Amino acid sequence: MANYCIMRFQKHKKESIAKVERHQNEREHLKNRAHPERQNKTIKRHQDETMLQTVKRLQEEQEKRTGRKVRKDAVALVEIVLTFSPEMEEHIARNFKEWYRKNIQWLKDTFGGDNLIRCDINRDQET
Repeated sequence: MANYCIMRFQKHKKESIAKVERHQNEREHLKNRAHPERQNKTIKRHQDETMLQTVKRLQEEQEKRTGRKVRKDAVALVEIVLTFSPEMEEHIARNFKEWYRKNIQWLKDTFGGDNLIRCDINRDQET
């Protein structure tokens, strides 16, 4: 059986950002929490702001810098999920910090470190 790295992108407009953040913050109700004893972790670039507040502030800064308004229907956030196939769980668990570090570095290299506003590590799911 082959082992896979899995990546999913989902674009969000400003009005759906609060829902995305609630989904990450309130995980106890999720049915796919196969390992509720495992510790999840959230790393935020701006600790005192919600994701929506951060996005609004960044859009305002961009508007001031460019002199152009951001369209109301513009994509404001891209959610990226990076995970792996179940066959890799034991291997990744032994090297989790390295796997995590390489994923964060790839995100920074690909999208720019200033564009990462939050990282959620959800270890309570099946993979």
